[in-house]
Amino acid sequence: MKDDSEQSTPPEFISTHPGYDTRLTLFDQWMPEALSRYNEKGGTKCRVIRDEMKRARKLAAQVHDSKERRRR
Repeated sequence: MKDDSEQSTPPEFISTHPGYDTRLTLFDQWMPEALSRYNEKGGTKCRVIRDEMKRARKLAAQVHDSKERRRR
């Protein structure tokens, strides 16, 4: 069995994800617009999303902990 370093990746056109080089190129292309949107209105638009995600992570952790306690 091959370890991860020996496994080859499929050609990008049949892969479900972009290749490493494509991913980095797109990241470089999209980052200026992403930062611009992030900083719009003092970053308050993104703050709402971050707060919602924080609440969702906290709820998920509570549900997980509750299930773990029931298992014991």
